[in-house]
Amino acid sequence: MDIKSKVNDVQNALKRAKQKMSSLQNELLEREAFHESEEEPRPTEIKGSLVDIYGANPQVNVELKQRLPSPIRPHCSDTTAPLRTPTPKASLGTLSATASADPGRGSKVTELLPRSKKEPEEVPFSQPDPGAGDPAGRMEEHQQHDQIFLSEGCSTSGVEIQDKGRDELGAVPVYRCHFTSKEHGDLAAVSGVQEVQCNAKASSAFNSAKQLDEERNIAFLLKELDTLRDLNKQLRDELAVKERALESRMADAELRESQLEARACEKAGALVEEIYKAQRERDQALMARLRLANEERDEALLRAKRLQQAATGLENINPEESDTDLEELLNRINSADSALGIERTGAVIVDRLRKMRDRKRRITAEEMNAVIEERDAALARCQRLERDLHQVREQSRASANSARHLTAENNQERAWKEALDVVRMERDRAVEQSRRLEQEMQTLRTSCSSQQPPCREAPANKPPEPALNCSSPQPPASLAPQNTQLLEQLRLLAAELRSSEDQLRRSQEAECEAKERVQK
Repeated sequence: MDIKSKVNDVQNALKRAKQKMSSLQNELLEREAFHESEEEPRPTEIKGSLVDIYGANPQVNVELKQRLPSPIRPHCSDTTAPLRTPTPKASLGTLSATASADPGRGSKVTELLPRSKKEPEEVPFSQPDPGAGDPAGRMEEHQQHDQIFLSEGCSTSGVEIQDKGRDELGAVPVYRCHFTSKEHGDLAAVSGVQEVQCNAKASSAFNSAKQLDEERNIAFLLKELDTLRDLNKQLRDELAVKERALESRMADAELRESQLEARACEKAGALVEEIYKAQRERDQALMARLRLANEERDEALLRAKRLQQAATGLENINPEESDTDLEELLNRINSADSALGIERTGAVIVDRLRKMRDRKRRITAEEMNAVIEERDAALARCQRLERDLHQVREQSRASANSARHLTAENNQERAWKEALDVVRMERDRAVEQSRRLEQEMQTLRTSCSSQQPPCREAPANKPPEPALNCSSPQPPASLAPQNTQLLEQLRLLAAELRSSEDQLRRSQEAECEAKERVQK
């Protein structure tokens, strides 16, 4: 907004400057037209000097050449009204001129002159303007003739000097001569010639004075034109400075706009990059979760395969074959003739029993680990469900003020409570079942350890084994029902494990449904 306001201010200032320049130009044209209407013809020298003054601007020279008139041409009719009245000097000069030109009329004038008995009177005249030039000198030359004319041709009673008012140019007082009736006829022609000569001389003097005044006016007008030109040049310089400042400001404004656009583009690019980065991070987190889920799935599948293989291995155990092997080994011991053979068969029997015990321990340990993991998972899910239920309760308490959704929330809470109670009951059952299975495994371990046949002591680096009663070995028929019982117990444990897995699966499904309801 500041830039726009500054630009508007500069534009307004430029408009005002242009208006001022136009007004000054119009005023100058009016003054030139006014002075042109009042001016008289000028000499060619002044015209040439005026044209040559401004050689730097040809258009002004052309205008001055067109406006300046042609050189001076003398016109007798350009005299003013007061100067047409014949002065005494002019009248005397004209009389003398006519007397010299026409001898007949001159004799008449000389006849009239002796009539005056008085001495000639000297009439004072005002000195002409010293700036008049040659016409003033000529008027001084005719002063003597004017005095003679006044002394001889004019009577004392007929001459009347009347001081009329002076005109604007400072003219001399006007003198009028009164002649007698006899002399009037001869003096009429002389007065006409005198008037013509006087008008010519006065017009030449007035033209010279007017020419000087016009030269002064021209000089003044030229000075004024110079000042106006300087002012116009100054205004043009100021206008150029303002235009350059305006252009610089406009360039700065455009640069700022481009910088703002670049900053906006940079911000937009940074925002897009942040969005892409967040999207990549989200994709990476999602892929990590999927990878973790796939790993957990693979581990679960491997665990299931191992359990299945262990179960199939237990199922594939043929008690009859084991019984037959044990019976054969016992028969070998009974039929052995040397202690070395008895020792070998006893070592084989002990190894066989140890392998069976290790297998059972491994199987029971894997089953117990699986049951414990399932129990821990069920406990963790139950705790998570309890937290979700607590959050749902808090949300329901916060939104209990709304009467419209109160019944629906109560119903949902009841349903969630029922689902949670069911999950808790299933969890308790699974925990009890796992405990019961642990107890049964412990009993099986104790029974297996108590039912092993006695044997001699094992080597020092091996764990102690129950000794076999070599002197009075039990018959193989007594071991067969125990093995069958163990196998049945293992099968029951496997069935219970499957049932616990089913219950755990159902509890997981119920938990998922409860989560979905809570999220809804």
